[in-house]
Amino acid sequence: MSECKRCKIFKRTHEKDDRGCYIIKRVGTITYAMSEPICAFRSGIFNKNNWNCATMSLLRNIVENENHPLYVGYCRDDGISDTIGIIRIPDPPDETCQTGYIVLTYYKERGTVGNAIVVRDDKDPEPLRLKTAEWVIKWCEENYKER
Repeated sequence: MSECKRCKIFKRTHEKDDRGCYIIKRVGTITYAMSEPICAFRSGIFNKNNWNCATMSLLRNIVENENHPLYVGYCRDDGISDTIGIIRIPDPPDETCQTGYIVLTYYKERGTVGNAIVVRDDKDPEPLRLKTAEWVIKWCEENYKER
């Protein structure tokens, strides 16, 4: 695996500007662009060496929405430039998905996610797996419509 399907779709559906950056939107004569995303799940398991991974961005959206049914907690501390968020993993469809809570740490709403682990009281923390992240996103797409 080279990257998650959402990063592949992003790269396929966004054109690049003359600097090689992906164009996010254009407003009049202003172009908003971002550098090449680096997927957080290149091996199927979270990797700290990431940048604007599309799957991680969707998980951050859940973390930052206190009305979301999977939202557990969120704290942004600009004093140390850190954010922590917790998402409940809904009952997984099979034993290959992790169970418990996803804990994310990151700077702001874009860029690198420093940590993505799954925690439970009866297990040691482990890195988030792509299969679990995709399950959470699929559950949200099927069960939650933003209000």
